[in-house]
Amino acid sequence: MSGAILSAADVIRIACERCGRAGSYRRDGLVARFGADIALPDVLMALASCERRRDFSRPCGARFTDPASPRTKRSTLADHL
Repeated sequence: MSGAILSAADVIRIACERCGRAGSYRRDGLVARFGADIALPDVLMALASCERRRDFSRPCGARFTDPASPRTKRSTLADHL
């Protein structure tokens, strides 16, 4: 995909309002790293490897920042290809 222009659908963005951390990840890179069938909440947990993930009194605030379409089933990376 060298030199190709990425659409908004080709990039997944996360951010945490609590710590100010943010990142964007290419969808094809995430599929290569985790596989297409991984659930999006599991992707978020892996990408936001934050100490606060274990602290339920002040939990990590990492969220996907792009609007998601409503789904009735478990959403995976494959659903967004």
